[in-house]
Amino acid sequence: MAPLERYDWIAIVIKVKRDGPPDLTVACGEVKINVHKGIVSKECEFFKKACGGESQGTIDKIIRLDDDPVNAVMATIEYMYTGQYGNTLSRGFSPHNDDHQIDTAIQVCAIAKKYNIPGLLEVAVFSFRCHVDNMWWPPMDYRDKIREIYGSSNSSSADLQQSVVVSAYRMLKRLLPKDGFERFLWDQGRFTTDILLHSQLKHISRKDIYQRLRRCPKCAEGIGIDLKPNSGYKCPDCGKDSNGSLWVPIRLFATML
Repeated sequence: MAPLERYDWIAIVIKVKRDGPPDLTVACGEVKINVHKGIVSKECEFFKKACGGESQGTIDKIIRLDDDPVNAVMATIEYMYTGQYGNTLSRGFSPHNDDHQIDTAIQVCAIAKKYNIPGLLEVAVFSFRCHVDNMWWPPMDYRDKIREIYGSSNSSSADLQQSVVVSAYRMLKRLLPKDGFERFLWDQGRFTTDILLHSQLKHISRKDIYQRLRRCPKCAEGIGIDLKPNSGYKCPDCGKDSNGSLWVPIRLFATML
């Protein structure tokens, strides 16, 4: 149980002089991590409410996160104490490490969205992007990751989708000759649409990007459209009407050009 010793060490040794001994336990399955209420409450509104309420978990000084992946919970606690998790970039790149870190980043993004921890989300997306760009794994694994990310219903998926689109666009010349990748593009409607949109953005001014490219709030397909906030617009893909103020700007691609 070396990871538990590590995280207890972070909580007890690094912060003990300033914050005193741990006064809260975060439990996930059989894993229990000793932490300080003051630290986790400062980083996350969920913990702040849990520590200040009268729930059974607070009375026993235990908050249970049994629905979340253990690795993601541990990474979240480490981030709350150190501002990062896993030191992923200092360990070097390898096929096994990349695959593990990508899976962890996907889980951490989900937990960061779930508990509204913007800083953790930023760190996880950065880690994900670095390991995706490294591209150690074969095209089959690459396709599997794209299916996983685009097939997920997690609210964090949009952040990861934007990163994988930029990475895939850079790698298209390498990926297209591989067996099955062209067929894969035909089958992945939203991913392929995002690739095409990103390609178009390489030749469009930032002003036009911010003004015209939007995602339908019903089906999430991206199109170029001139909107007025108080008018209704029908999506050419799903055929549903939505108020102009609900159409989501596609912005992140512009910052990654």
